[in-house]
Formats: sequence, C-alpha cells, structure tokens
Amino acid sequence: MEIKEIPFNQTMLKKAAGEDEIEYYNINQRDENGGRTLELKITDSEGRRKVVVLADRGFCIEPREVKLKPFCGREERNREIWRLYNEEHLTQVFLANLFSITQPSVSLIVKQMKEK
Repeated sequence: MEIKEIPFNQTMLKKAAGEDEIEYYNINQRDENGGRTLELKITDSEGRRKVVVLADRGFCIEPREVKLKPFCGREERNREIWRLYNEEHLTQVFLANLFSITQPSVSLIVKQMKEK
C-alpha cells in the first residue's frame, strides 16, 4: 500500500512505517478521547507484524506501538482480541483484519468475553 494514499499526516506515517510495509489501515473518527486515530498493521521484510496507532489530538499527533502477545489456540486468541479491544482500544474492524476473521466474529468474541 502506498503511504501517500492514506489520508493522514505523511511525515508521521513514514516515521511509523520506516522501511516496512503498511499492509492495512483503519481510521477511527472518534476514539475513546474524542479524537481521530489511525490504526496501522505494518509488516517487516521478515514477515513480522506490528501495530502502530497514531492519535491526532489536535495540538499534536501521538504515536504508540501496541504490543501483541503470542497465543496458541482459539481461547488464547479470543483473550488477546478482548485485551486489544478493551485495553488498547483498537476497533473491531481493525481487529478483524489483524486476525483474519470478520467484524461480526470479533463482536461475538467481545460479547462472550464480557460475559465471562
């Protein structure tokens, strides 16, 4: 994906990606603080992925790398989805792409984990 196609601050995008490839992005127009965030799925030349969130606070853009925890099996995956949704405030649409599932599946996982 070409960085210039993403409607966000180009300098911050280049800084977040470095030499790596932005594989997917999602713009959240209203995050938990009322601002706009850009969620990035970035893949390096070795195939490793990282998630970077750029939060537009109006007076500045705050970059933050989200730590991804390794998991084995569906139950651990669901716990990681729950953690990323609740603690890191990633959107369901972004999580669906990250884990190669559908957004309704993420919604169901979040609902089930909330009931536990």
